[in-house]
Amino acid sequence: MDMIKAAIYARVSTDAQSENSTTDQIRECQAYATKEGWAIYGTYVDEAMSGSDISRAEYSRLKSDALAGLFQYIIVDDLSRIGRDMPEFTRLYQDLSEIGVFLIGVADGIDTSKPSAKIPAYFKGIMNEMYLDDLKSKIVRGLKGQVLRGYSTGGRVYGFETEPIFDPTGAKDRFGRVRRLGCRILINKDQADVVISIFELKSAGHGYKAIARILNNEKIPSPHADTGHFSGQWNPISIRGILINKKYTGVWEYNKSRWIKKRISSKRRAVPNKPSDWITYRSEELRIIDEELFIAVNSQIQSAKRKASPGRKKYLLSGLLKCSECGGSMVIQRSGQHYCYICNTTRTRGKSVCSSRHRIKRDEIEKVLLSVLISKLTEFGAFEKILKRARAIVQTQLEGHKPEGKNLEERKYKTETQIDNIIAAIEKGGYSPILHERLSQRESELTQIKAEITAAKVEPVQRAELTMEWLKDRLKQLGQLLNSSNDKASLLRNELSNLFPDSIKVQPFKAGNRVGFSFWGEARPFALVFPQKVSKSIIAVQGLEPRTRGL
Repeated sequence: MDMIKAAIYARVSTDAQSENSTTDQIRECQAYATKEGWAIYGTYVDEAMSGSDISRAEYSRLKSDALAGLFQYIIVDDLSRIGRDMPEFTRLYQDLSEIGVFLIGVADGIDTSKPSAKIPAYFKGIMNEMYLDDLKSKIVRGLKGQVLRGYSTGGRVYGFETEPIFDPTGAKDRFGRVRRLGCRILINKDQADVVISIFELKSAGHGYKAIARILNNEKIPSPHADTGHFSGQWNPISIRGILINKKYTGVWEYNKSRWIKKRISSKRRAVPNKPSDWITYRSEELRIIDEELFIAVNSQIQSAKRKASPGRKKYLLSGLLKCSECGGSMVIQRSGQHYCYICNTTRTRGKSVCSSRHRIKRDEIEKVLLSVLISKLTEFGAFEKILKRARAIVQTQLEGHKPEGKNLEERKYKTETQIDNIIAAIEKGGYSPILHERLSQRESELTQIKAEITAAKVEPVQRAELTMEWLKDRLKQLGQLLNSSNDKASLLRNELSNLFPDSIKVQPFKAGNRVGFSFWGEARPFALVFPQKVSKSIIAVQGLEPRTRGL
């Protein structure tokens, strides 16, 4: 008789959870397997993983191996190690029981191979999930106490800093350090002056972008200056975030939302709490902006929000062009009578962050890029394949205009059969008002069907005759055709995204009294034309346009 095989699963929720370490769990499980005379198939361990996360790597591998029948038992120190999600535990219990794989909770004394284990197993599953609910409520309660004592609950707010407050009795924590009661929130004088300047600039009529440029030009560190990327520079989003933050008026609101996890992906999303559940702490000592200025500025913001346009138009190269100097996106901005592409970093954060200040006319760069693509298609010998596909598409569309002859004929035959049956019933059983009414309805339907058949008749479909000259002429008009239809432009924009997976780098430069530009990128020709991926570099393709006024 083959020896029974068992798998061991261990899990801890945090790195600091030493009192119930995976080593201790595995030791207890091995002792149980030895006592039963079972062979250990494998050990699965998830370190620092919450029991509510059902996408744990080792847990997922354990389930896969169990459902493949690689062992007969799963041994855990206690069932909470499996998880604290009751629906997931129920599914696992049922799926494993159906194929003869059972759970052993050593500390719980539960063996699901026994019929009597169902009630205690489900009860433990409920208790394990309720533990998390109880833990969440205790955390919220603790955070509320910290708030009411004027302590920070975590996170950084520009304009403020924290100061640790230690136990005056010198009591030690479990690591042997003086116990920290919390962190008192204080105003950071230098940052508070910047916050005041931002509100005053907005009150004077400056926009978000203008304020960001001013701060960047003055080399004032942003809230994220230590991140080492563009987030280390001031931008319109960070400016707006400060202007609408009530904390600068001494009003600190907590518990406005809660985080929940999706059961399948374990991704978190914020869910708003009821206003009655919010925790509000007011402190004049933490006020940076007076009430009158805060209300005036936010009234401006709300007024501008109501006047804002409903949305932005998508252009052919939207999201595809990148600034060669900083890597930021090139975006559309109106310049006089023209729409131009400009580096968004320069536009929103100023020339101190990116010095690429030139604008490139949208129609110019679109025309040059499309002409290059067409020339590359010619170089690859792709016209024959494109023409063949175009003929097939047009032929299919022409054939789509054929009458619904088959369906109409079937309906006609079915209705005529019903009429014959009704007439036979009348001849057999005599006249009936009901049969007469049904006969009239079917005859009316038959007349309508015959009319549809007559109306649907068309001339025989002709073959689609498309020439190489027609195709080349249409490609020359590609830009004009795309600009006449936003839907067509959207389709090609998606195709260009696939064609240039790493985007298109653009570099504007001065050329006398004009602005030139070059662009380059690795091109993968259309998948419909070439089944395999073919890479081709487009390098230093230049275009010129009249000089436009800088920023």
